[in-house]
Amino acid sequence: MRRPLVEHVAMHLRVPRGHAGFWQLIQRAAEQGTFTLADIVGETNVHEATVADYVKRLVKAGYLAVDHVEAVRGIRHGRYHYRLARTSRDAPRLARDGSAFPETATETLWRTMKMLKRFTVSALQEAASTELRAIPRPTVQRYVRHLAEVGVLARLKAGGGRGHEAEFHFVRNLGAEPPRILRTHLVFDPNSNTVLGQPEAKEVTP
Repeated sequence: MRRPLVEHVAMHLRVPRGHAGFWQLIQRAAEQGTFTLADIVGETNVHEATVADYVKRLVKAGYLAVDHVEAVRGIRHGRYHYRLARTSRDAPRLARDGSAFPETATETLWRTMKMLKRFTVSALQEAASTELRAIPRPTVQRYVRHLAEVGVLARLKAGGGRGHEAEFHFVRNLGAEPPRILRTHLVFDPNSNTVLGQPEAKEVTP
């Protein structure tokens, strides 16, 4: 009997670790002292250049420091050994020059949901928006819908006529990092009922 396509996706999909995942690996490696780029790359399923880019940002921002450079034959500039110079519970969100990025709309919505506990889309939008940045209502609606579909939010009452919005209750606190909405790209062969190659998942804006 053939498995449904969704089961094949679940079996083969590897969600990209992203900066949050890299930061967790870096903190874990730093507990043992110094570490190299290869130590982090070896625990991920992404290209070395992707991890190297984030490490460079962390160095520029002062979160990491070069402890020493090991002379290695075949490596022109040697192998860099890093140490943790500054701690942070959450993964630093940094531009390439090391400057901090502002909070994303998803992060703001997630933080606001946890504070409000119960809310409508309108109430959440108002609480999460500021004079400097207003979060569009469609963005709030899509994020709420996705979280309600997987049980992170519970619908307390359905919206009725005009002026009566559905109310939601925050029921599953998954942690500091907001749930991310991913879009998956894959090649599926219906002849063999298998997924070909490695599926790729990318985050999309709600």
